[in-house]
Amino acid sequence: MSDVAMCPAGYVYNPETSMCKKKLSDEDCIRIECDADEVLSPYGESKRYFGFCQLEGAMSINIRMYQCPDDTKFNGKGCVYECTAVGRFGVDSDPSVFYTCFEVGGEAMLEKCPVGKTFDKSKGVCTIPPPTN
Repeated sequence: MSDVAMCPAGYVYNPETSMCKKKLSDEDCIRIECDADEVLSPYGESKRYFGFCQLEGAMSINIRMYQCPDDTKFNGKGCVYECTAVGRFGVDSDPSVFYTCFEVGGEAMLEKCPVGKTFDKSKGVCTIPPPTN
């Protein structure tokens, strides 16, 4: 389920700050430009938000907004984890998955732990989680 952002009259939503700002000109209102060759379209200069364009011919019939998960950025084709170091890095929203980075500045590979295991960030490996009380 998505959050709906509502701003007072005369204000526009800034997705990077998650706050409303005063609309000073029409340029403050970000619009999605759908391209017949691309299903995903950037939302202004945002690295987190993008639109999914459903087209009929050359006309947009539906645009849905999406937000990349934390620690990922929209690269024009999807959400990617950008490697700032070599190694394995856990995903806060799902303890059963992790990113593997082979080079700094490269794109990470998303991997999943075997069934019944979770990623231990301190060890950098999948382990059997301790029993819960």
